[in-house]
Amino acid sequence: MLNVVLDTNVIVSAFLSKNGVPNQILRQAGIDYQLFIAFEILEESRRVLNRPKIQKRGRLTKDEITQFLNDLCAIADIVKNLPLLQVIEDDPSDNVILACALEAKADYLVSGDIHLQKLKIYKEIQIISPSDFLCILKAIHI
Repeated sequence: MLNVVLDTNVIVSAFLSKNGVPNQILRQAGIDYQLFIAFEILEESRRVLNRPKIQKRGRLTKDEITQFLNDLCAIADIVKNLPLLQVIEDDPSDNVILACALEAKADYLVSGDIHLQKLKIYKEIQIISPSDFLCILKAIHI
């Protein structure tokens, strides 16, 4: 089974758009791939989902956000003790995502973030867009 880390932007998008590509990917976690996540990614997701602009757009309640993140924890393996990386200088907060993928021995890091996507590959971890990863998932079923 594939080991995969989803970037915060993919997780947030999966929550906000039930029919979007990120949500389709998340629904396959534990079936077609093993999802790995770190507490730092969960907390960043919580912060983003609680931003007033996001709250207004999605009409989200704190209970819905908490339930979503709890459900995420139930299907994911939690990665702890992340290594300190300083690979992405343009956006240092992205280093946590990369560190999680490294510690999880991920095959793929799925992200819409340009700073991560520019790397394309990091220590054998392929960094790809959500739509490219969805194509990989669909190919599994052919």
